[in-house]
Amino acid sequence: MSEQTLRLFLPEIILVGTALLVVLVGLFIDGERDLEDGMRARGAATGLALLGCLASLTSIVTLIGVSSTTQNPLSGTFVLDHFALFFKVILLVFAIVTLLMGFRFSQHFRPYQSEFVALILLATVGGMFMVSAREMIQLYVSLETLSIALYVMVAFSKGSRLSSEAAFKYLVVGAASSAILLYGLAILYGLTGRTELDAVARQIVTGRVSSPALVLATIFVIGGISFKIAAVPFHQWVPDVYQGAPTPVTAFISVSSKAAGYGLLIRVLNSALLPMTHQWAIYLALVAVVTMTVGNVTALSQTSVKRLLGYSSIAHAGYIIMGLVAMSNSKTATLAIGAVLFYILVYGLSNLAAFGSVQVAQEGVGSDDISALGGLGRSGGGAPFVLALSMLSLTGIPPLIGFFAKFFIFLAAVQAGFAWLALVAVANSALSSVYYLRVVRALYFDDGVGRRRLEVGPAMWTALGVGLLAILPLVLFINVFVERAQEAAAAVLR
Repeated sequence: MSEQTLRLFLPEIILVGTALLVVLVGLFIDGERDLEDGMRARGAATGLALLGCLASLTSIVTLIGVSSTTQNPLSGTFVLDHFALFFKVILLVFAIVTLLMGFRFSQHFRPYQSEFVALILLATVGGMFMVSAREMIQLYVSLETLSIALYVMVAFSKGSRLSSEAAFKYLVVGAASSAILLYGLAILYGLTGRTELDAVARQIVTGRVSSPALVLATIFVIGGISFKIAAVPFHQWVPDVYQGAPTPVTAFISVSSKAAGYGLLIRVLNSALLPMTHQWAIYLALVAVVTMTVGNVTALSQTSVKRLLGYSSIAHAGYIIMGLVAMSNSKTATLAIGAVLFYILVYGLSNLAAFGSVQVAQEGVGSDDISALGGLGRSGGGAPFVLALSMLSLTGIPPLIGFFAKFFIFLAAVQAGFAWLALVAVANSALSSVYYLRVVRALYFDDGVGRRRLEVGPAMWTALGVGLLAILPLVLFINVFVERAQEAAAAVLR
């Protein structure tokens, strides 16, 4: 492999090397003996991980010029373009915020704090390879790299029954969806004799493949990836995993796993399954309606904020899938994909801010129940304010950034000829305000007993600050991010 080719893999190489270094440092610093050693262990692990993520981000900046022309190293199995770089930047930002959120929380994982940090980095590497996948084997291996790391992270609180139960459910549903995806890929390979996604599309276009088998393969492939984006019917794991997993892990799953899943799905739909656009557009339209409706209706009855955010994430998956449906119209494909990418960025940062605030509140009051948040907004300091803003942004209330994200994706659906789908989404969005505003009401209008100011460390404040910047000042620079999203969308459509 030449030096020029290695340069294209530099962001992933840096993260893998950092993960190995973090584990080695953990072996030399015994974090189990006392609190001081535990602090040293997680401080060293988190510091190295943050430096690795920043170095990886820097290397991506150096690749922007190279990716103006699509690069296809490793015999075309790996693709580097603006689309892949956009997602890699998002994934690294999500990893940085998660590391900051988990800094204080990881004291509960002694003496395995370094391993926890390394798993965040390795999961991010899996996601980064997913969005650059252009071949079936690499696609599947990358997906499993991300998934296995997440399975372990969910079960990291060994003494918690809820954590063990959540990990078991996550593993079982994940294994089933993985088998479905693999079966769909096997059918595609059996029909075309090729594993390269673009080559599969060319074989389909020549008309050498039977339509019924292709429809089955399309449903299986999309269904297998649906697990990662929490779309119906592969959504059952979400509420239990979100509630049972450690809060930083829940936050990481809710954004990084989904971002990588959407990146992979967009890549597959615009390459291997492009000739099946009519079929998958109908299927995804039905999935979008059911997903957003199930998520919003079920969220209405939740009393746990983490479970509420879990069902909320299902509803948001429906909105994003609506954008993928709009992608089926070639005239609006660039607009639709750009809207999806912008939505993923906005949703991810707002969700991280929400989970970070929930973590602070949970540590302060000992519960994530909505009733336990009563009055925190008046006495708890800045964290409840960030939680309230996050809820309002996820609702889509102007002038917060969440409103513009929903506006662009609804606009794409209307311009693509799916106005009926946009109307269903608007109705669901209005319904979602009921449970989002219930949290805001609890924070500022319900009474609480013996409330005191919540303790927020510097690392957590930094994480919350990133989310706060996304919700408020990002509106001032909305054109910049929308333009970058449109550039990334144009790259995947070449």
